[in-house]
Amino acid sequence: MLGVILAGIPLYFCNGAEVLILRPLIHHGGFSLGAAVAFSLTSTAICITSFVMILKFLGRKLTALLAVHIVVVALAISYLIDLICGAPALP
Repeated sequence: MLGVILAGIPLYFCNGAEVLILRPLIHHGGFSLGAAVAFSLTSTAICITSFVMILKFLGRKLTALLAVHIVVVALAISYLIDLICGAPALP
């Protein structure tokens, strides 16, 4: 799940554009619904190039805190969705 989140952060899609990528990954790539939501949340949350601007305005500490919050919230929501939807247990 963390790998999916880390892959989604630098991509930055417009809201809804990631659906074209997620459908084949869910149906043919074996993504769970939680992993799909994690990718969707992180790929629309913020992009790497925006971090440069945010770093300039907020500073290193707050920018790092923002990034950590994005990852933690995406992980929590995705694991909760997998738990509710009955995704396979983690190894």
